[in-house]
Amino acid sequence: MWIFTICRSRALDLLRRRDPAETHADPYALGVEPCTDSDPLDALEGIEARGMMAKAVQGLTQVERQLPSMAFFRGLTHEEIALRTRAPLGSVKTVIRNAIQKLKRSLEIQADFAD
Repeated sequence: MWIFTICRSRALDLLRRRDPAETHADPYALGVEPCTDSDPLDALEGIEARGMMAKAVQGLTQVERQLPSMAFFRGLTHEEIALRTRAPLGSVKTVIRNAIQKLKRSLEIQADFAD
């Protein structure tokens, strides 16, 4: 049984090394803000918008989520992202552009169904 535990641990270590995702010390602090809307309808619309965005983001691949987040939330340039991920600059730009287009299409589809 101990050999299984060692093999599992080594496999998890390998998978973690392959995933260059950056972690945040407090991930809940990134998007959770207290509601300051005085109008309950505004608060409900905000909750719906966040839910739609979360659903749209779930439709992206890991790389399509990671690269735009590095650009928009960490403020990295495309060149810096290419250096950190060891990916060609053109590929970084393409992935970010495609991810934004996918998000836009997904949000438009969700908005059409909500109407």
